[in-house]
Amino acid sequence: MGAVVVVTPFVEFRDRGDIERWTGVQLQPEDPTLGEVTNYVEDAKAQRMDLFGEMRIGGLDVTREAYLGAPYRIEVHPDLAERSR
Repeated sequence: MGAVVVVTPFVEFRDRGDIERWTGVQLQPEDPTLGEVTNYVEDAKAQRMDLFGEMRIGGLDVTREAYLGAPYRIEVHPDLAERSR
């Protein structure tokens, strides 16, 4: 059995003092190669604009520039990081 990889894009923000986390579509390739994992990460990064649209529809006052200028990170589960060493 190969590695189980789940790629989930999300946006985390503070609204009226509360921290909220909205997630995008979860991608779960079955026993992926490193190249396939890289492609899924790129797909997740592309979903950033979908999440921006969701925020605007939800009535949040965020500009496109502020959203795209916000820092983002790619989190790797420690077990998967250890396997890649």
